[in-house]
Amino acid sequence: LASCVLSMRRAFSTHFIFFFFFFNDAAPPDLHSFPTRRSSDLYLSFDGTNDFLVSSSNCPISTNSYTIFVVAKHNSTQTDTRSIFFYQKTSSVAVIKVGFNDNKLYSSIRSGVLNTAQSQTSGNANSYGLIATSFNGNGGRLTSQFNNESSQSNTILGWSSAIDYNENTFTIGADSSTFASANVEEVIVYNREITDDEKLDVRNYLNTKYKIY
Repeated sequence: LASCVLSMRRAFSTHFIFFFFFFNDAAPPDLHSFPTRRSSDLYLSFDGTNDFLVSSSNCPISTNSYTIFVVAKHNSTQTDTRSIFFYQKTSSVAVIKVGFNDNKLYSSIRSGVLNTAQSQTSGNANSYGLIATSFNGNGGRLTSQFNNESSQSNTILGWSSAIDYNENTFTIGADSSTFASANVEEVIVYNREITDDEKLDVRNYLNTKYKIY
């Protein structure tokens, strides 16, 4: 299990807090090895105005295959897209967003200007929710599950398994133009699509820890 440092920023100001983000490209680790929440108040709160985290440069993510888990609550009724996890190679090539859209839990990946695969939950995101989303570049399939709802699968048009845009940084709490007003309990990222059994293990771990559903 590798970890990389994310630094909290307010837009146009200096870093003022550090946060550890877990990143793994192998089998899921012993779930008991993750740090536990020490109290019900231990979370990261983003104000929706200028708070965000940015990863250090030693945390590459591949858009060809990945799995992302997010436990978060939306603190607003904003109906546009607000990202908890955001990765962008360029503005028009490869973009990953995991967070909220239309005040619902949301996940998407975009290739080019118009080619997008996306999914969202049926209920609103103003209570804590669990997003489990993965992408397989061999066929361009985005699979997402929100809380204990049925899994959703969508295919992105024009995706090639040869596409593998690696970037060394990603952000938590903001995308290229907006900030999320949210409480974030935990984010876990794998730079591959983990198996269904592995996803279930991580989802059970997070639900047991945070009692989401």
